[in-house]
Amino acid sequence: MKSEKTAIIICSFNMPEWTDNLVEHIYKTVKVPYELIVVDNGSDIVEPSKYTNYWIPENVQMTRGFMQGVRFADSLDKDFSMYWLIITSAKFYDEYEGEDYTKVDPLEILSKVLIDDPLAYAVQPALTFNEGSAWKLHHEPRPGKEVRRLFALEPVAVLYNAEHFNRLGRWNEELTMGWGVSAESFWKARKEGLHIYNHDGYVMHKESYIGYDMDRMGMTWDERVKQSSEEVRKEFEPKYGEDYYAHLNWSYRETGAGEY
Repeated sequence: MKSEKTAIIICSFNMPEWTDNLVEHIYKTVKVPYELIVVDNGSDIVEPSKYTNYWIPENVQMTRGFMQGVRFADSLDKDFSMYWLIITSAKFYDEYEGEDYTKVDPLEILSKVLIDDPLAYAVQPALTFNEGSAWKLHHEPRPGKEVRRLFALEPVAVLYNAEHFNRLGRWNEELTMGWGVSAESFWKARKEGLHIYNHDGYVMHKESYIGYDMDRMGMTWDERVKQSSEEVRKEFEPKYGEDYYAHLNWSYRETGAGEY
């Protein structure tokens, strides 16, 4: 790993309150070297976060918003060794099970995994959820605060090894809504023999559907599901066949990498 400096990228669309909370926790707790990029992805209902430092004139959806943020980070410094991509439905705890998280550096904890393992592609904190999630069994924290291998991660607050992430092609920007980027990118990583980790030693929260509950997304959740599903089908079916998700989620799994 060429350095230990991280580009932290938050991409916000009409969610300034949640963005501000993320930024303020980062400013309070993160001590290891980083550059913070706050992307406003064309907010059109409320004003952007006061911490915004990269503006996109109109909403280009999740994937392209984050990848524009990554390219902007690269324009500032070509020497980033890690990218931490955080969505605005993520939330930091100030306290978790009696531990004062305002005195814990989450990036130091996560980055150590990538620094110690040259084959580590990505790591993410364990997650709690306000509602059910297809990823719940994978990501909910387990006793012991251990780092464990998974076959993929839901992209909530994933820290990527920049060298591997760039070499494998980053996120597929044809999947504008964000669906499918996780399945494809982690499939590529597994195919290369790289490691994917969930960290039970640090926990964040995902507030599912919060942007839709606040009527901030410009569409309903059902509309997003329909558009995202069709986008994934058009992109993946010609490349991976009709059972594209089965192929992407089950190929190249190693023992222990996909256990619940």
